[in-house]
Amino acid sequence: MRQFKSNAWLVFWTLTLAYFLSYFFRSANAVIAPELSTELRLSSGDLGLMTSLFYLSFAGSQIPIGWALDTYGVRVVQPVLLSVAVLGSLLFSISSSLLTAGLARALLGVGLAGCLMAAFKAFAQWFPPERQATITGYLMALGVLGALGASTPLAIISNQTGWRSVFVYGAALTVVAAALIALFVRDAPQTTEPRAAASRAAPATSSFNFLDPTLLRIALVNFFGAGSLLSIQTLWGGKFLFDVYKLDKPQVGELLTVLNLGVLIGYGAIGWLGDRFGLTRVVLSGVAAFVACLCLLAFGVPLSLIGAVYFAFGVFGTSNLLLLTHARRLYPLALTGRATTFVNMFGIGGTFLLQALIGVIVGAFPIGGYTISFALLALGLSATLILYAPVARQLESPRAS
Repeated sequence: MRQFKSNAWLVFWTLTLAYFLSYFFRSANAVIAPELSTELRLSSGDLGLMTSLFYLSFAGSQIPIGWALDTYGVRVVQPVLLSVAVLGSLLFSISSSLLTAGLARALLGVGLAGCLMAAFKAFAQWFPPERQATITGYLMALGVLGALGASTPLAIISNQTGWRSVFVYGAALTVVAAALIALFVRDAPQTTEPRAAASRAAPATSSFNFLDPTLLRIALVNFFGAGSLLSIQTLWGGKFLFDVYKLDKPQVGELLTVLNLGVLIGYGAIGWLGDRFGLTRVVLSGVAAFVACLCLLAFGVPLSLIGAVYFAFGVFGTSNLLLLTHARRLYPLALTGRATTFVNMFGIGGTFLLQALIGVIVGAFPIGGYTISFALLALGLSATLILYAPVARQLESPRAS
């Protein structure tokens, strides 16, 4: 195979395309939930379970993917994983039952489980340490365009051609992404300068410890932070609007677009804010504001204000991103794949459990189910944030500039 020259920004854009697809696939069910419920004969609990299987397989894949990325590199691992996602997308497009749709979502979860962590691994090699949070924020912001594509545009396309065709097109684009990574992504730059700098920046930890209390506290905040954001952004934020506010699909698509614009802006700014003011200060303040948004959703806001609350929910929900950067700084470069995938496993595992739990609660309590669900999310996130606060003070003092 021809050897193509690579550079930092080519690596960035190629891996960002894969992450865009990951966000699109995880978010699509929020808009097409009514069609899925009708065509596949799903209850609220079934819908929550089927959608959350993406996150179960995603979370279960994190530790082996972290090991594979550290051992074989991004260029080998990512195209193989994306091939699994192609199969999942095609199977979902022809699904006719909870069983086949659930299996398809699980395959999508495995196939897309490495997109973010592969990017983190590559960026640690291609970009200097002082730019890591900012570059990560750019990746996340651009990836959220996939969620935007899964809001109003998906609502329009599914109304015109049906939701199944969307997943055929998605499979084709995933093939393109896998080919681009195989051709253009290299696992190390010609110079080892950024890698050496990153290694010097990390503490001299020589082995990875799953029971590291600092890492566990970071992971627990991510369980409720990422879990709450993704559970609502990728399914229940849309179903909530259908059920509680009785909106139609175009209206729901518009409000999900507002939420995803908030996420886009949040991810675009959060890395810069973390580099400028200190990772943990931004995490603590951002997550606290996110808890406030969950409380507003739990106890009700007028329809005229729901757009503003959804936007703020998206902006502050991105604060959990910096937890991955915090975890990455605990270990040297050779172990960053394991550290970040461990913390990410908690966030994605939290999404699986919380998304499924909301389905059970909403099914059991048709009146008040969303209030109970969102209040529980706010309570869990508040408790883990209190546990994280002492760890946060140990990491760093804010940078002045």
